[in-house]
Amino acid sequence: ALALLQNSSVLAVAAFAGGFAVPLLLSTGRSSHVALFGYYAVLNLAILFIAWQRAWRILNAVGFIATFAVATAWGVLQYQPEHYASAQFFLLLFVLIYLLTAVLYARNTPTRLGSAVDSMLVFGTPLIGFGLQAGLVRQDEFGSAFSALGFSALYLATALLLARRKASGERLLI
Repeated sequence: ALALLQNSSVLAVAAFAGGFAVPLLLSTGRSSHVALFGYYAVLNLAILFIAWQRAWRILNAVGFIATFAVATAWGVLQYQPEHYASAQFFLLLFVLIYLLTAVLYARNTPTRLGSAVDSMLVFGTPLIGFGLQAGLVRQDEFGSAFSALGFSALYLATALLLARRKASGERLLI
């Protein structure tokens, strides 16, 4: 809130970097992944709210990198099939948050040639998200295929919704 009131992206980055680091610094290794990703969800929803107000690309990058780096590390080191439902929920939530953050960034950064596009969010979210999703469904015969279908449907629906708004500045994003 102070970062928004003072229009200080530096303050926001410092606060969120610390916020993302706290569970890692205080972890005993026995904590719940639901608590960790629930906490990260709150941080990411706050970043989404800030993205609605301001186009702070560096803050989006901090949240994106921290979230997906920790999710990848957890997936590689601690994921078990009994965690599927909760891991699936949080992965979908984080993908949606950063898809919306990319749209908001484009909306909030008009240029002479149209809206600016944050390529890290636009391309990184589906690439990393699909990689993590493929890890979750690797035991299913057609899990990756259905996951690819889901990701393509999500991005096609997003492009169609943006195109219907007829916002000429978002053509590059579409």
